[in-house]
Amino acid sequence: MRHLYTLILFLLVPYALLRLLYLSLRNPKYRKRWPERFGFIPPHNGLQNILWIHAVSVGEVNATRPLVELLKRDYSDYGIVITTMTPTGADTVLNLYGHSVTHFYVPYDLPAGVCSFMKRVRPTLLLVMETELWPNLYHYCNKFNIPIIIANARMSGKSFRGYMRFRKLVSNTLQKVSLIAAQTREDANRFEQLGGNPARIEVVGNMKFDIQPEIPATAELEKLRADFTRGRPVWIAASTHDREEEIIISAYKQVLSMHPDCLLILAPRHPERFDKVAELSTEAGLRTARKSNGITIEPEVQVFILDTLGELPLYYALSDLAFVGGSLVPAGGHNMLEPASQGLPIITGPYKHNFTEISDRLEACGAVFIVNDETGLVNIVNQLVNDRGLRSAAGKAGRQLVVSGRGSSQRLMHKLTAFLAKSATS
Repeated sequence: MRHLYTLILFLLVPYALLRLLYLSLRNPKYRKRWPERFGFIPPHNGLQNILWIHAVSVGEVNATRPLVELLKRDYSDYGIVITTMTPTGADTVLNLYGHSVTHFYVPYDLPAGVCSFMKRVRPTLLLVMETELWPNLYHYCNKFNIPIIIANARMSGKSFRGYMRFRKLVSNTLQKVSLIAAQTREDANRFEQLGGNPARIEVVGNMKFDIQPEIPATAELEKLRADFTRGRPVWIAASTHDREEEIIISAYKQVLSMHPDCLLILAPRHPERFDKVAELSTEAGLRTARKSNGITIEPEVQVFILDTLGELPLYYALSDLAFVGGSLVPAGGHNMLEPASQGLPIITGPYKHNFTEISDRLEACGAVFIVNDETGLVNIVNQLVNDRGLRSAAGKAGRQLVVSGRGSSQRLMHKLTAFLAKSATS
């Protein structure tokens, strides 16, 4: 099965390159560093001990933060290599870690590229964030005696059904994994059904609970908020997608009829769409400003486009309520723990299958409000703007849930310590 899979991948390489070219029309960074995608990486820092972390894109990179901090503290003699698939993931690595870690694009799952990458990096251990199952990558890690740990492992119902269609190949791949650190018992059960070794599957929890945003101290934050908002109610719509901004902008215009001083912060998920979203806002007749043009905005500005990376936590802190995108369109939603950790009431759409467990827990404690359409969005935004007590209660419930869920990164570190100790003696 793996050989057939490899043959199919070889045949798909021209289409993969064409896709990179197509994506580069919106984000030119997709045209850069192509050799890395085939395992040809530039010289790195030459450290002998390398911990390799693979995080496909922005969300997975952000989730590495608590663990990377622990690794830097306890294993300072190790170098850290983080690979991603997307330029936005690469930018997030740079924003979070600067040059304290090394970034490469992960090679396509072709034998020659994977082997070339491994011979150049020589990792001691591979830690894969969430659910990235690559048969050749796992095969050669196993061949070169490199332990594989799937961290923060999750398996949605949709992904499970897709993998079950190729169960023999997936089972063979999972058998090469040293540890699957699952977020929930349901995730663990699905990995077992796909062929994972039950003795190597443990429920460790969700590392995203451990993320603690870097925001200014209270006094500085209050001054920044006063300068930025001038006492206006602020609604942030974060990680929004194509066709979602139109719904949000239309809803916001209706909110303005009741709350004319309300400010909307729009933070599109993908940087290549910043210009498009700004155009949508302007064409809707809304007075629009962009973060890239400066943080100070005039009182008459109605929409503020957050078109920079790495600053979402700060703008959550400057807001009164948050809509988390990818949920009014079938993208599956994004991380609701970030605004919850800052005590914001959260609004999400019906498409939240990427974060079902988190959404269910937040909904059960009263921290999240689910809307199905534009009308529902208008109603709940107006309700939250009007009711300070409701905002406070929802925000407090969400923050308490986040605090109670912390500790998975430390639990995973205990597991990693055993693998690294074994590698040191082998």
